[in-house]
Amino acid sequence: MTTGISERVRQSMGLRREPSTIRVYSEFAQRFARFTGKEQDFTEMDALAYIDHLIGAGYSDSSVRWSYYALKRVYRAVHSPFTITLEDLPLGSRGAVHRPVLSPDEVAGLIAFTRQFGTPAEKFYLAMSTTYGLRRVELSRLSEESFTAVNGAETTVRVDTAKHGAPRTHLIPDEIKPVVRDALQANGLLGYSISGLTAMFRELHHKAGLKRDGALGWHSIRRALDTQLLDAGLNYYSVRDFLRWRSAPGDMPALYHRANPASVDLEVFRVHPYVFHWR
Repeated sequence: MTTGISERVRQSMGLRREPSTIRVYSEFAQRFARFTGKEQDFTEMDALAYIDHLIGAGYSDSSVRWSYYALKRVYRAVHSPFTITLEDLPLGSRGAVHRPVLSPDEVAGLIAFTRQFGTPAEKFYLAMSTTYGLRRVELSRLSEESFTAVNGAETTVRVDTAKHGAPRTHLIPDEIKPVVRDALQANGLLGYSISGLTAMFRELHHKAGLKRDGALGWHSIRRALDTQLLDAGLNYYSVRDFLRWRSAPGDMPALYHRANPASVDLEVFRVHPYVFHWR
């Protein structure tokens, strides 16, 4: 029953998308069709019911947000009306926890200020944070041994992930290689503690003139990167892999999804919202 909708989504995406991205959207369309029991004439109530289903299954806000954009693509492929906005979804309302996110302009301003006025340590940790969305504990675990060099240039970094995840090796984009090289050549620059990194971020965002919010931190950059990558149309599973997320309960496609880490990195770098600010 669902072969038709899968093919229509494939055709609507054209030839410029990565095969892995097309496959993920096609598989999403199949799951949605199975949920609704049909492959056309979708209503907006169908979409809202599916979103409620994901929230009830424990999916994170970022996963639900990506599903919203995927639903828009499915509806466009089958020519069904879709006027739902993100503001219509109950995102961020599960528990009154304040989780601030920096805007793209604020992240760009922070990078520009740090490149001109920051210390080598501030440049290094901000480059790693804005490129990979590292959690604070992941930043604290970086050492000289985390980096691998080929022909004298650092090409990969191993991230010892938080929350008991497996280590993830990332490619290093050319834009931040000079910052990484300078940090590694400075004796004793790496190895900041978690509390030291917290103090560094507060000092940095204060000097850069960002909004005063005691809840802002390195994770605010991670949330911003997550949002921007999803808004750029990157598939959820690539974002999940790049940001080293664990699979949500019941998210079997994520559990069984396997991707080449280097291929994911290259896919992300093509639409990355912050890396080019380090040129």
